[in-house]
Amino acid sequence: RFDPRDGYFVTLDSHFSGVGGDVKYVSGSLKGGYFYPATKSVTLSVTQEVGYIQPLFGDYLHYPDGFFLGGSDSLRGFDEHGVGPREQGAKKKVGSIGGQFLWDGTVQASFPIGLPEEYQIRGRVFSDFGVLTGYDPKDSDVKINDDGSIRASAGFGLTWVSPFGPLAIDLAYPVVRESQDKIQYFSFSFGTNF
Repeated sequence: RFDPRDGYFVTLDSHFSGVGGDVKYVSGSLKGGYFYPATKSVTLSVTQEVGYIQPLFGDYLHYPDGFFLGGSDSLRGFDEHGVGPREQGAKKKVGSIGGQFLWDGTVQASFPIGLPEEYQIRGRVFSDFGVLTGYDPKDSDVKINDDGSIRASAGFGLTWVSPFGPLAIDLAYPVVRESQDKIQYFSFSFGTNF
């Protein structure tokens, strides 16, 4: 689960909001990945996710109900919520408003770095890519910057399945980006799936 070397996974996630509340929407996401042992010690993997959220009954997409993109779990090289529709003129740190359509993925190779296998420390090189777009503020005077273009990054990192849980350290560079994106070259995550 934390350091797959062979096989695949598929998950389907759906949400409905609107019974007994003010926010009304339906959303779904499909995620999958394939892990291929290229050699006894090198694993190649491809993962992708696609998601969509649709407001219902005349409602609109509320912040923070939309999808977000960026950070160590989705698009390394970009800060958390660093990509996608943003309020025009807002500071980069607070301008992210989320989006209706999400597509992201990763191509990665993981390999040993010369330490004994029982340490469970491996290196990896990767490329992340994704798009987050779509926002309808419904009768709002707020101007939204939503170019809907693809973003991509490339980098390398280390993973360690420690006794306390999985740890990941990554250094990534945003290869395809826009001026309003929030960048984060270095990321550290604890307790994530790889």
